[in-house]
Amino acid sequence: MPHPLVTQLSSPGATWVRGLKVVTADEAARRFGPINPIAWMIGHLAWQEQLYWLDRAQGVAPIPR
Repeated sequence: MPHPLVTQLSSPGATWVRGLKVVTADEAARRFGPINPIAWMIGHLAWQEQLYWLDRAQGVAPIPR
């Protein structure tokens, strides 16, 4: 049985992937008014995941600052 945090995080991740399958690269880079582009949001989430699960939890920095 996976850890509860893994279960908690896998559902939103799967939803993101399912929703982004129909988005082209040009659409992902497009900005709609004051909202950041989808590409920026994905990059920000990836950075946060690295910070929480690698830097803070394990002391590993695959891409140093």
